[in-house]
Amino acid sequence: MSRSIIAIATCSALAAAALGARSFPAHLAPPPVSAQRATPGTQGQFGVRAGPTAAELAAQEKRSRRKLDYIPAARFREARARVNRATTTQGSPVHVSADNETSYTLVMRTDTSDIEQHARWDDLVIVQSGRGVLQIAKGTTGRRRLRAGEYRGGEFVGMHELALSAGDMARVPAGVPHAFAPSGPEPFEYVIVRIRRADRPLEPE
Repeated sequence: MSRSIIAIATCSALAAAALGARSFPAHLAPPPVSAQRATPGTQGQFGVRAGPTAAELAAQEKRSRRKLDYIPAARFREARARVNRATTTQGSPVHVSADNETSYTLVMRTDTSDIEQHARWDDLVIVQSGRGVLQIAKGTTGRRRLRAGEYRGGEFVGMHELALSAGDMARVPAGVPHAFAPSGPEPFEYVIVRIRRADRPLEPE
């Protein structure tokens, strides 16, 4: 092998390593190479698939954020059929937005939930059937950390309750500790629309 070919191969390997080490925000990170589909024009000089540039990722994110979230009634019926087969509290994912900034989950609750606290997610609650209570507080003690910005458990400090029934809606702002409890003889069914708040601090106050 000539010195020029060796030099080109070495430079290509160093460039590929530098590209692979590039750090992107979590919501912009490309999927693993094994999960990526080959597309025209992405093969490198030596047959190695080049990763997306920062500009390409930004353009992809912009396109994703402009996509409408449409959830047909049939998808909710499928989710309801799944939770109705359960005899205990069950949540069924319904939809995740193209930009991963919003998720929709149908919950059928038969018992009181654990206390939750999300640093960067608003929870929009839309009650479908039954009756329940939304518990909120200014803080907690003894909570456990699941991961950055996510906490569970502990005890409420300064707790308040809001009674909810079919047709009611409520928004729990990011960082506010909260829990759900059924208050009637039938399951408490609601949709949680979780919306990312990237402007919030990663750790709740």
